[in-house]
Amino acid sequence: MWKRLLAVCLCLILTGCAQGEEYYTYGYICGSKGVVIFAENNDQSRRLGCVFPGTPVTVVAHQGEWRWIHLGHTEQEGMLLGYVRVDQVADEAPDMQLPQVTLQGDEQVTLLSEDQHITREILEPGETLTLLGQTDVYWLVRAGEQIGTIPMACAEPAQQAIAGMDADFLKQVAQEEADRQALQAFREQAEAAYGADSRAWPLDQRLEHDRLEEACGILNVWVNELPADDEIDQQAATDRAKDCFRELWGIDAETGEWHIFTAFGHSRMEPHVRLWQFTFEEKACAESSFLLQLTADTGELYRTSNPDAFMQARNANGHTVTDTLHNTMEEWNRRLGRDVAEWTVEEQFAFAQTPIAKLAGYRQNAVLPNQWEIPLSEALSTARLGLMHRYGLETETLDAWQMRAEASEVMGERCYVFSWFCWKQDQALWECQYTAQVNMGTGELMYLTASEAQDT
Repeated sequence: MWKRLLAVCLCLILTGCAQGEEYYTYGYICGSKGVVIFAENNDQSRRLGCVFPGTPVTVVAHQGEWRWIHLGHTEQEGMLLGYVRVDQVADEAPDMQLPQVTLQGDEQVTLLSEDQHITREILEPGETLTLLGQTDVYWLVRAGEQIGTIPMACAEPAQQAIAGMDADFLKQVAQEEADRQALQAFREQAEAAYGADSRAWPLDQRLEHDRLEEACGILNVWVNELPADDEIDQQAATDRAKDCFRELWGIDAETGEWHIFTAFGHSRMEPHVRLWQFTFEEKACAESSFLLQLTADTGELYRTSNPDAFMQARNANGHTVTDTLHNTMEEWNRRLGRDVAEWTVEEQFAFAQTPIAKLAGYRQNAVLPNQWEIPLSEALSTARLGLMHRYGLETETLDAWQMRAEASEVMGERCYVFSWFCWKQDQALWECQYTAQVNMGTGELMYLTASEAQDT
C-alpha cells in the first residue's frame, strides 16, 4: 500500500515531465538481450541488476525517456526498484521463453527478496525455477508466483542464458566481488595483527579500511584521514585529550583502567572540520564510554558525547555525581596549583561549565564580568570600605583573613560577592566572618552581613 501511495504521489509530481505519455501499470521487459536496471535515471549510475526479455514488471512512474519499475505484477516488501529506458518496456510479453534453472544440491534453498533481507519462500532441492536475470551475486528467479533471489551457487543456468547478460553489468559484478574479497582479506589481516576492534587499529590501517569499504559502497559517517604536517601530531593530541578528560571528569585515563581509542578525520556532515577523536572506555564497564573531539590545528575541545549518559553509566558502576564532582575539583586544584577558595572568578566560571558541575548543579549562577561593568578590584575596595565603616574593622584585620571573591547572578542582579574567612584551629576549618555584595553594573554596595558571633 505504501508503495502504491508513493507511486501516485510521484506520478502527480512528474505529470509535467510526462507530457501526456502513457502510464504503464503492468508490462514486460523487451529487447534482444538482457536489460540493465539502473539506480538512477541515467546510464552512468550504478547497475542494480540485469533481467531477460519477458520478465514481468510494474511501471511505478515515468520520467522522460525512463521508466521506474519493480519486478513482477504484485507488490511486496524488499523489492528492487530501478530505472530502464522507455523502449525496454512493452505492454505484451515478447514471443520468447525465459530460461529455466534447476536447484542443485540436497538441501533446501531460501528464496529471498530482491534486497536479500526478507524470506519469500523455502524451495526444495531439484525444483525448477524460471530465471529472470541477476542482481549482484544472486540469481533473480520466479518460483510459482513469487519473485526473489537465490545464491548463484544454487543453480547453474545454460551458457546461452548467461551469454544474454549485459557485458558491462557483468564487469561491474566481477569488480564488486573483487572489492568485497579485498575488504575481507584486509579485515582478516588487520584483525590478526591489531585485534578485532577496528577502533584500536593504527590510523593508516583505518584509512585503508575506509578506502576498501567505500569501494564496496559502504559509506560511514566518520571519514578516517591522516594528519597533515602543520596539524597536531598523534602524541600531542593524545596528551591533550587525556588532560581534557581529567579536567572534565577528574579521571586519570593512564591508570590502566581505561581504553583510549584514537581516530583522525572528519564527519561527512562537517567535511571541512578536521578533528582528532578520542573515545575513553572503561575496561570494567564498556557502557561507560565518553567521546571527545579536538580541532586538528589547535587542539581545542570541539565536541563531546552526551555527559549525562556517561554519568549514568558511571553511576550504575558505583560512581556518584558527588564523588565525581569532588574528584574533578581536586584535579583542578592540582592543575591550577591553588585551592578552590583561591580560584579567580574566570576559573570559577570555567569550572561551572564542566559537564559534572552542570550535572551536580554546582555554581550554575556563576558569571563573567563584562568589559563595561565595574572591575573586581574597584568592587573589592567598595566592599572593604563598607565593612570598615559599618563594623569598625581595621585594614590589618581584613588582610589577615582569607578573602574569597565570586561573580554571580542573584535574583536577576549581577554582583560580586566577597567573603572573609577566619581559620578556626579547634574546628580545623575556615569560618565565614563577613560578606559584602557589590552590584557589577553600578558599583553600589548592595548589602553587608556578619556572622552571628561578629554581629553580637
